[in-house]
Amino acid sequence: MKEKVTGIISFLGGIGWGLFGVFIIFDEGIDDDFFFLLFALLLPAISIIMYVIWTKFGKKEFSELEKMDYENQLLKRQIEQKELKKKLEE
Repeated sequence: MKEKVTGIISFLGGIGWGLFGVFIIFDEGIDDDFFFLLFALLLPAISIIMYVIWTKFGKKEFSELEKMDYENQLLKRQIEQKELKKKLEE
């Protein structure tokens, strides 16, 4: 849930930053020296929006290998717990 909220906040921040950049561009006009400001304003906004969309608003999907690794770790912990219980009972 935290990831989804953070993704939404980042997405809205990226949109706001992009709109601010567009406002600055139309207000000031574009000249050669101003191109750097255009690049500096819009690149982070576009990157934020693309990242949030690609990660589906913070929803991380695990690959099959990551799922198997997680299940293996879970099984190892369960085996260790059973072994510790046996030692405690003795």
